[in-house]
Amino acid sequence: MLYLYCILALVLVVGIGTTFEAWARYKTPEEYEKITTSTTMRKLCTAFSLLKNWDRLGSEISTEDGKALAPIQGIRVLNMFFVVTSHTCMLELHGPIANPRFAEDSTLRTLNMFVSNGNMVMQTSFMISAWMLSYGICVAFENRKFNFKAMIQIIVHRFIRLYPLLIIMLGFGATWLRHSGRGPIFNEIVDYEYRNCRNNWLLNLLFINNLYKSEQMCMQQTWYLAVDTQTFILGLFIMMAVIKNPQHAKNIFGSIIFLSICITFIQHYYNAYDILFRSYPEILYSMYMKLPQWHTMFIGTQHHIPCYVQGLACGYYFHKIRKEKKTIVLKKGVYFLLLCYMWIGPIFTILIAAAFYQDGFEASRWFAAFYHAIAKYSFGLPISIAIFTFTFGIGGPMINVINWKPFHVLGRLSFGVYLSHVHILRMNRAINKTLSFITERLLIRWMLGDVMLCYIVATVICLFVEMPTSALGPVDAVYQSCLKPD
Repeated sequence: MLYLYCILALVLVVGIGTTFEAWARYKTPEEYEKITTSTTMRKLCTAFSLLKNWDRLGSEISTEDGKALAPIQGIRVLNMFFVVTSHTCMLELHGPIANPRFAEDSTLRTLNMFVSNGNMVMQTSFMISAWMLSYGICVAFENRKFNFKAMIQIIVHRFIRLYPLLIIMLGFGATWLRHSGRGPIFNEIVDYEYRNCRNNWLLNLLFINNLYKSEQMCMQQTWYLAVDTQTFILGLFIMMAVIKNPQHAKNIFGSIIFLSICITFIQHYYNAYDILFRSYPEILYSMYMKLPQWHTMFIGTQHHIPCYVQGLACGYYFHKIRKEKKTIVLKKGVYFLLLCYMWIGPIFTILIAAAFYQDGFEASRWFAAFYHAIAKYSFGLPISIAIFTFTFGIGGPMINVINWKPFHVLGRLSFGVYLSHVHILRMNRAINKTLSFITERLLIRWMLGDVMLCYIVATVICLFVEMPTSALGPVDAVYQSCLKPD
C-alpha cells in the first residue's frame, strides 16, 4: 500500500504543478516568469508541470557543446534499440515454444551472433558515460582545483539524479509486478523477479548488486548501473590524476587500460572459463543467472574498465582539442581506412563468435582467455573512434543519420527505457497461454512492438519523474556548488 500511496502522491503533485503552470501561461511573459520563479514552492510546482516538461523533452539542442555532442544521442538510441531487441529475443526463446529446434539451432546461424554475442554493445554505454563525465569535469574545473570535496558533491549529485526513477522501478518490481497478469508460466518468469526485489532491493540502492548476491539480483539489467557507478567513482580519481598531471595523461590512460586487460586475461585463464557466454536454451532458461562465468566475468566491474577509461580519454582529448580550437582534417585515404575500421571492427568482433559454436571447435585455455580479454576493447575502440569523428563533424552521410533530430528526444528517454524494459518484457511474455511457433518474422514483430511500448512507458516516467527531478533547484544546487570558486 505504501507504494500505491507514493504513486498517488506523485500524480497529485504533477496534477497541481501542471494546473499551476498552465494557469501562468495565460499571463504575459514577464508575469509568467515572476509567477513561476518568485518562490521555492512555485519553482517546485513548475518543475512538476507536464506541459513544461513536455516542452523540455522536445526542445532542440541550443548550446555549442550540446550541438557538438549531439551525435552521442543518436548512438545512445541505436544502442538502446539493440539492447531491447536482444532481450526480446532472449525472453521469447525462453519459451515455451512449439518449435524448440529453432532455439537449438539459433547459434548455428552467423547473423544470430548479433543476439548471442551482442552483449558487446554495453561497452558503448560505458564509453558514453565516461566521455560525458570526463568532458564535464574538464569544463567545470578548467580554471580551478578539482579536489575531494568537489568529488563527493559530484557523487551525491549522481545519486540524487538516479535514485527517484530507480526507486520507482524497484518498488514496482517488489509490489505490482506480481499482480500484472496471469498465465501458466507467469510465476516462472515474473515471481522470481518479484521475490528478488522484495529481498535484495537495498543492494540496488547501494549499487553493489553485481558484487553481492548477484545470483538473486533484482532487476537483472541493473548490473550495468552498479558497474557504471563503481567505474564512475574510479573515473573521478583517474580524472583527478590526469588534471593534476596533464603531461602524463596518455601514460595514465594507457597503463590502466593495459592493466585491466591483463587482469581479465589472468582471471579467465585461472578459472579456465569457456571462450564465450554460451546462448544455449538451457542457459537462457535462467537468463544466465545460473552461469558462474556470467557473474564473475560479465558483470564484474574490472572487466569493463578498459572501455570506460577509453571513454574518459576521448572526453579529455575532445575538450583539449576544442579548447585549443584545432581543426581535424583527414586525408581521403586515412578517412577511408578509419571508416572501414569503424564498421568492420565491431561487426567482426561479434560475428567471429559464430566459429566458436561450430561442432568440433575447441579453444585452448590460453586462446579463450586472450579472446575474452581483448574482445570488449576490440569492439569499443572503433566505436569510440566513430563517436570522436562524429563530434567533429567528420562522417559524411552517417552524420545526418546519427544527428537526426528525433534521436535528440529519444536519447533523453534512454535511462527510462533501460530501467523499465525488462519489467515490460517479462510481463509481455509471462501472460502467454499458448505455445509460440517462433519465426524470424514473429521475432521482428515482437522486437518492434517491445521497442515502441518501452519508449511510450519511458516517456511517461520521464515526464513524471526524470524531468521534475532534473529541474529541481535543490538538486542542481548540489552540483553547481562544486563549480563555484573555493
